[in-house]
Amino acid sequence: MNQPKVSVIIPVYNAEPYLRQCLDSVVNQTLKDIEIICVDDGSTDGSAELLRRLGESEPRLRLLQQENQGAGVARNRALAAARGEYIAFLDADDMLTPDALEAYYSTGIRTGADVLVAKGVVFSDDPRNAREAHSFLREEFIPVGGAFSARDCYPFIFNFTFGGPGGKCFRRSFIEENDLRFLTLPKSEDFYFIHRGIAKASCIAPIRRTLYLNRSVVTSLENQKDKMPLVFWEAVKMLEEKLKEDGLLEAVRQSFVNETVNRFAYNLRTMKTAEGFAAVLEKLRQVGETELGLTSNPPRYYYRWNNYQYLCQLLGIDPSAYDPENANPEMLRHELQKKGNEINTLKDNLKKQQKQADKCQAELESQKRRAVTLQHDLDCVHRSASFRIGRAATWLPRKIRGGVRCLRDNGLGYTLRRVLYHMGLRKDEEEQTERKNV
Repeated sequence: MNQPKVSVIIPVYNAEPYLRQCLDSVVNQTLKDIEIICVDDGSTDGSAELLRRLGESEPRLRLLQQENQGAGVARNRALAAARGEYIAFLDADDMLTPDALEAYYSTGIRTGADVLVAKGVVFSDDPRNAREAHSFLREEFIPVGGAFSARDCYPFIFNFTFGGPGGKCFRRSFIEENDLRFLTLPKSEDFYFIHRGIAKASCIAPIRRTLYLNRSVVTSLENQKDKMPLVFWEAVKMLEEKLKEDGLLEAVRQSFVNETVNRFAYNLRTMKTAEGFAAVLEKLRQVGETELGLTSNPPRYYYRWNNYQYLCQLLGIDPSAYDPENANPEMLRHELQKKGNEINTLKDNLKKQQKQADKCQAELESQKRRAVTLQHDLDCVHRSASFRIGRAATWLPRKIRGGVRCLRDNGLGYTLRRVLYHMGLRKDEEEQTERKNV
C-alpha cells in the first residue's frame, strides 16, 4: 500500500453530536491521498457505532478503540499507527476547510517544514458565523517573510501560537526523530508536545490563511478542571525539564515564562469553584517571584500586559510605570517585527497594484502594436492595384450616391453649386469670402 501524504489523527470521546460534520470535512478534502485515524477513547454515546458505519464505506478511515485514558494516550496510539508523510491533528468537534490538507502538504513539500502553523476561526453552531481566533497564529511574534527556524524566534517561540494541536501539521519523520509524544495527563497534555516540537524545529512554515474551524463548546473535561486545578502546572514543569534536557531552556526562557504567566491567568479566570481558584493562587504565591520573576523583571519583559497585571494584582504587587531604561530589547524587537509585518502587508498591496498597472500597460502596448499593424495593412490595401481599380470602378456610383444624399439633405441649389465646384467651374463659397476679406 502506498504511503499516504497526510495522516489525520482524531481522538474521539462522546462527540456524537458533532462527529459526522467533523468527519465529512476530512473525507471531502481536495487532497484524496490521506488516511484518517480515529481513536475511540471509551465513548459511552453513539460515537463508536458512527465510526464503524462510516468505516464500512470509507476505506481511508481506520478505527482504533481503547478504554477511556484521555486524549494524550489516544493521540500517541494514533501516532504509532500513522503512515503519512505529514500528520495533522483534529478534535472530534472541530472541522477543516476543504483544502486544508492540500495546503499543509504542498507548503510542507515546498519548504521542507518540520511544523506548519495555520490560522483558525472559532464558531458556536454555524461555521458561517465564525470569527477569527488570533491565538492560532500571531504574526506580530514571528519574523517577517516566509518559513523560519525556531532559532529565529526563540524569544517568542511559545507565544506566536497557542499550545493546542488545532491548526498544526507535523512532518512524521520529525516527530519520530525527536521522540515527540503527548503527556498522559488527564488535561494539559497537548502543549507539552506542541511547544517542545516547535522549539526543536529547523523549519516552521506559517500559513497565513484559515484552515481550521474550532467549535466553541464546553467539554466535560473542562467542567472537571476544578477537581484537578494544578495539572497544568505539572505539565509546565515536565516541559521545563525536557527543554533543559534538550539544551534549549535558557534560549527560550523569556517565551517560556510569558507563556506560563498566560497559563496561570487563564486557569485562575476559568476556575468555577473557590477551592480550585485558591489552589492555583497558592501555587502562584509560591512561584510568582522565583520562577515568573514578577518582582525582578521589568514590566516590558511580559508580552500580554493584562495577564501580567492581573497576576500582580492578585499578589499585591504594584508594577512600576514603564521606564525606557529598562526596555527589554527582545520586546522592542517584537514591536519592530510587528511594524515590519505591517510594512510587508503594504508592500504586498503595492506589488499587487503594480502588477495590475503593469498588466494594463502591457495591454495598452499590445493595442498600440495592433493599431500600427492594422494601419500598415490598411496602407498596403490602399496601395494595391485591386484597390485602385475598385475605387475607379465605383467612382461614378459613389458620386451619384453622394449627390442623391446631398440633394436630399441640402436641396437642389446647394447640390448644383457643389457639382460645379468639383468640376472646377465654381470657387468654393468659403474660399471666395476669405479672398474678399484679404
